[in-house]
Order: sequence, then C-alpha cells, then structure tokens
Amino acid sequence: MWDKVYRVIRNKKGRLPDTLLRNSEGKTLSPHESAKLLANTFYPDDSVSTDMPFHIRTRERIEDKPVEDLRLSEDDPPFTRVELKAVLRELNPKKAPGPDGLTADICIAAIESEMEVFLAIANKCLELAYFPTHWKTAHVVIIPKPGKEDYTSLNPTGR
Repeated sequence: MWDKVYRVIRNKKGRLPDTLLRNSEGKTLSPHESAKLLANTFYPDDSVSTDMPFHIRTRERIEDKPVEDLRLSEDDPPFTRVELKAVLRELNPKKAPGPDGLTADICIAAIESEMEVFLAIANKCLELAYFPTHWKTAHVVIIPKPGKEDYTSLNPTGR
C-alpha cells in the first residue's frame, strides 16, 4: 500500500495556484463570490419548476405531513442483504475518505463483519424516515480537467 502512496507523492506536480473565477459578464469574482458560484452551479436550489413526475408525487405525498405519517409504504420495502452486498461491490476502495476519515475499504470490512447489524440499522433508518445528517455530508473538491491551467473547466468530486 505505501509504495502506491509514495509513487503518487513522487509524481505529484504540485498544486495549481488558486484562480479566481469570472462570472458570465467576465467580472473577476472574490473568493466568497467564487464559492457561491460553484455552489449554485453544482448544487442549484431545489425548484418545483424542474420537477419530474416522480418529484411531484413525492412532494404531494410529504407536503404538510408529520414525520409519523412518512413511514414505510409498499413502495419502500426494507433493504435486503443482496442489495447491501451489491452496494458494497460498487464502492471504490481507491477513493479518498469522507469527512469522517473512513475509506471505502474500512467501511466494507466493518459492514461485512457485522452485515446483519448494519442491515438492521439501515432498515430502522428507512422505517423511521430518518438518516443521520452526517451520513449525507461530503467534502466536495473541485479538480481542474487534465491539461487545463485554471478552474474554468470544472469537475466536482465528492468524497
């Protein structure tokens, strides 16, 4: 493992200097304005005007309902062991860790060692219609596309 880490460090060309972004009129943005532009570009506000039929049905189902009424329906069967194994196979062990510092290979090993416990926790979250905010939090790193000198061509990468 460490030889791969050292190889990456050796071949690293260094970080590109931060580049301030420009808006559509060509005005150079401050760091704060750049952050807002990136956030709005990659994570636009939730808008009813862009809803697909599925979104409309979901909004109608949950609108003005207390959490107790948002429990499982026949459309929300519990997670299965087969589904969990399929998700674990899809995880990329080479991705950087998230905010909790856990890499995919650590999560895979922990879940596989106590699969029934994790499945019970996940299904209880589904049943209660509550998933901890920490599970839904990511670090987003803006990576310039290869061969580009600045951040005008952007690839958001969440981890």
